[in-house]
Amino acid sequence: MQVFAAALTRLSGRWVPGPFSLGRWGAPVTYAAAVWLAFEVLNVLWPRTQPGQPWFVNWSMVISLVGLGIVGALVFAKCRDRITVPVGERVGSEVVEAEQV
Repeated sequence: MQVFAAALTRLSGRWVPGPFSLGRWGAPVTYAAAVWLAFEVLNVLWPRTQPGQPWFVNWSMVISLVGLGIVGALVFAKCRDRITVPVGERVGSEVVEAEQV
């Protein structure tokens, strides 16, 4: 899902190229990859009808996605007060260092 994040970052104008860059081809490649990934996700999630199978087998990918989304939202709600700036990121004029345990 990093492709979607990269596409959104490029669209918002916050993209900062790293050591490797595709130059002017970077944006079109990122957007094409995001469209293709969206197509593939929908293809995998689309329920297939299999004769003789219970309904939940046909909808198993959608059920799994919703279940993982709920678990992720619960974990985020429980841990969001402990989320901080990543180590090595700048906050104002200082760099956040790793805590010694």
